[in-house]
Amino acid sequence: MSDAPLFETLKIAIVDDHNVVREGIVSLMSTYPEFHFIISARNGRELLNKLDGAKELPDICLLEINMPDVNGYQTIQQLTKLYPLIKVLVLTAHDDDFSIMKMMQLGANGYLVKCCQPEELYEAMLTIYEEGQYLSNEVIAATNSAYRSKLIQFRNYLLTKKEVLFLHFCCTELSYKQIADKMHISPRTVDDYRIKLFKKLKVRTRVGLAIYAVQSGIEAFYESMNTMG
Repeated sequence: MSDAPLFETLKIAIVDDHNVVREGIVSLMSTYPEFHFIISARNGRELLNKLDGAKELPDICLLEINMPDVNGYQTIQQLTKLYPLIKVLVLTAHDDDFSIMKMMQLGANGYLVKCCQPEELYEAMLTIYEEGQYLSNEVIAATNSAYRSKLIQFRNYLLTKKEVLFLHFCCTELSYKQIADKMHISPRTVDDYRIKLFKKLKVRTRVGLAIYAVQSGIEAFYESMNTMG
């Protein structure tokens, strides 16, 4: 992460069904001048209602998983669909494999458990905004060995959900135009993904991308995540 912030103030939303938790986090993190909390919601439905009429959108949403009415899984699906520019940091008591993998699969930019220190929450929020993703050592350690190396791989290269999907399609016989159709993006955007991943993964061809996806375990990881339901 760069030394100089790339912003003046980050706009934050927090979604948690416990009033004490919401108020405590807002009070604690508002001591940092980088953060300004603009939305507080008890569940996903309340968040989406507030976003629908908002004059300005948050840069980051702190999201609990276990909530009544509309839970975290349902909420993040709506956020990534309706508000793709909002980055999501899961902040929850759940540290089990399924919760971590499912939320990352659904598009979370980061995952923290609530026992984390305020300094780590601060670091996670800044890192997600500036670099796109944050995975703590504690979260990786909480997962079983079948997934741990894959999470480390994702963290090291900061691969986005779209980049992982693109790498998956590179392992198929689909043409780049067909990949664009599958991903519902333009051929130009696919070309941007290709060039960016060539540089990021230090390969020169599509075959190189496919080999990387297989050898690093990303292709198997993608397939396993899609069997989790």
